[in-house]
Amino acid sequence: MRAREAVGAAVGVVLAAAIPLAASLAGNAATEAARWPGVLDVLRRHPWASLAVMLVLTGALLAFDRRREAASARPAAPPSVVPPPPSWLVDREETERAVEAVLAGNAGTVGLTTGLQGAGGFGKTTLAKAVCADERVRRRFSTVVFVTLGGDLRGGPRIAAKAAEVVRLVTGEEALFHEDPALAGAQLGRALDGVDGRLLLVLDDVWSEAQLAPFLVGGRNCVRLVTTRIPTVLPDTASRVLVDRMTDDQARAVLTAGLNLTDGQVAALLSVTGGWPLLLRLVNRLLAAETTTGLTTADACTQTLALLRAAGPTGADLGSGAHTLDLDDPAEREKAVRATVEASVRLLSESAGERRRLLELGVFAEDEVIPVELVCALWRESAGYEPVRSRALCRRLRDVALVGLTDSGGLVLHDVIRDYLRAELGGSR
Repeated sequence: MRAREAVGAAVGVVLAAAIPLAASLAGNAATEAARWPGVLDVLRRHPWASLAVMLVLTGALLAFDRRREAASARPAAPPSVVPPPPSWLVDREETERAVEAVLAGNAGTVGLTTGLQGAGGFGKTTLAKAVCADERVRRRFSTVVFVTLGGDLRGGPRIAAKAAEVVRLVTGEEALFHEDPALAGAQLGRALDGVDGRLLLVLDDVWSEAQLAPFLVGGRNCVRLVTTRIPTVLPDTASRVLVDRMTDDQARAVLTAGLNLTDGQVAALLSVTGGWPLLLRLVNRLLAAETTTGLTTADACTQTLALLRAAGPTGADLGSGAHTLDLDDPAEREKAVRATVEASVRLLSESAGERRRLLELGVFAEDEVIPVELVCALWRESAGYEPVRSRALCRRLRDVALVGLTDSGGLVLHDVIRDYLRAELGGSR
């Protein structure tokens, strides 16, 4: 408001000087008046040039005011909202490599992927969040946009709608609706080209080239960070950071967080978890939950080792400890997750139907933040739960790492856990 008042005052001053000058020109020319005092004599000697300068200045001030008013009327882009990395995050070499790739002068697209095609739970999304939280990245990029695609995002209209969502996140304005992903991508490209400063666009959980294509258009000052379990979807020119199993030191840090385990217990558990971040976190939370029920740490470790060894390919020799989880085998990964999740589920009260409530979460779309209020509504309809009871169950599920809870009141399911829930839910119908 003060800027607008200042421009108006300046225009008024110029016009106040220009109008009397114009009115006096004819009289001055006819009477050839004597010299004017001080600098005003310049106006007498060069009246038409002075008038032209004043009029040009007036026009420039008015044009500036119109541009400023138009800019202030344009809705501002919303502040960047990036999910924070989890509190149990450990330092990984892959994080530093990803940060360096994003900050590189020739950075265009950077891919976080895994050497095991189709495998989830290796920490790609967690690493992407850590990259966004890095101070160097925050200084370099004035805007960060984090969007999750997911395996359920299929079909042209749905992909186009997701591109339009990114336009809104970038510009603060609703995008024109296009069912054609190519048209939606062109619109997004123009929006990215119009961004002031550098922008980091995080595209999480990409499953196909068709999904990714609309998000690769335009963006002169845009770097894209893509997470995918399918390396072939990345452009040939993309920098690639392989996110694989954790090192022993990293796995130990995740496994023992908040727990007091002996070296022997740690070694045995590392063997059956294979450096898989998802499974390490599940086992950590399972052990923590078991000890809160009065079980000793030693007994909790013994039980957990037994169920994970039973989930191995032989499923017989529970005491040998010879089996090491083979992460290259999808069936072994699935059985290990199933065994750990089911052990965590047993901590819930089966008589109260809480296992069934967990399975019902599998009906929600993949990679979406589910409002806890919506979960409460689901459980009220399916089992008559009051909101207080539903929220308490959400917290218990969070405590054993079966779900995540956001500060904004949302519930998050890892897609590996969701796949398990959907399989169990389908089989129980």
